[in-house]
Amino acid sequence: MRYFDRKRVDRPSCLDMDKKTSAAHKELQKNIQNKKKVFNAYGNDAVKAALEKLFHGKCAYCESHYSATQPIDVEHYRPKNAGTGYFWLAAVWENLLPSCIDCNRERYQLMFDPLTGVLVKKEKKAGKHDHFPLSGPKAAVVFDKAFIINNINLAATVNAEKSLLLNPTIDQVNVLFTYTDEAIIAPSKTAMTSQVDMARVDKTIELLGLNRVGLVAKRKEILLSLNVLLYTVDKLTLLLRDSTLIVASRELVKDLLYYLFKEIQRTCEPNFPYSLMCKTVVEKRLGKLPSVATPGGGGA
Repeated sequence: MRYFDRKRVDRPSCLDMDKKTSAAHKELQKNIQNKKKVFNAYGNDAVKAALEKLFHGKCAYCESHYSATQPIDVEHYRPKNAGTGYFWLAAVWENLLPSCIDCNRERYQLMFDPLTGVLVKKEKKAGKHDHFPLSGPKAAVVFDKAFIINNINLAATVNAEKSLLLNPTIDQVNVLFTYTDEAIIAPSKTAMTSQVDMARVDKTIELLGLNRVGLVAKRKEILLSLNVLLYTVDKLTLLLRDSTLIVASRELVKDLLYYLFKEIQRTCEPNFPYSLMCKTVVEKRLGKLPSVATPGGGGA
């Protein structure tokens, strides 16, 4: 999970609650009046395109690229079901996230324990489904004549609610997770300093199944490749310190380091799968990536 600023992408016009003619506004008006709720506006192709742009074609929860193997699930952070959910947020832009099937749909999974790294032998249910754990009372709203339906008012209905599930467009999740050498996600040292943060991190990992076997295996592949790059940088840096190295060889080593650093930087970019893990590992090993001369003597 990595933080993404929702303001980076414009709200799709079909979800603009400030306009009474928008599909979302019309749908909500009907759902307020009718006992049977209908939810269609959020499934508009423009919504899917906006979410894919915002999260670079990745699952908002686990950072897996889903586009090559499965369609996007438009996930409701707060569930839309009419009985116990938040039907009035079904087509609110701030409540929508892109999700892979495994993070969004509940089923049994084999998991690694985030604290011990041990594979738990018994399968556990994971996947958000329509769960939304809270540490306080659930938000409620009364749609009387005084309530004006618009983007700001609808988003404000849940401002006081205390969710246990982290939201990658609201919470500063980048500092709350760390990763083991086996690519298992766990609470960071920062998270451990706060009981509230710890509770939210633990619940998020558990509910979404962020240590399910298949996901950890995918992260491990990326981590192994990244560690090869970092190991090579270490060795080339040692070689560069060799005072007996001839000038031509020294320039060749610098060129190699330049391309290695470029590739390492690429793994930390927002569009790269599991980029928060990569960024965490790189900064732990190298700190801020140093600037090196480009091939031909230019600046990096």
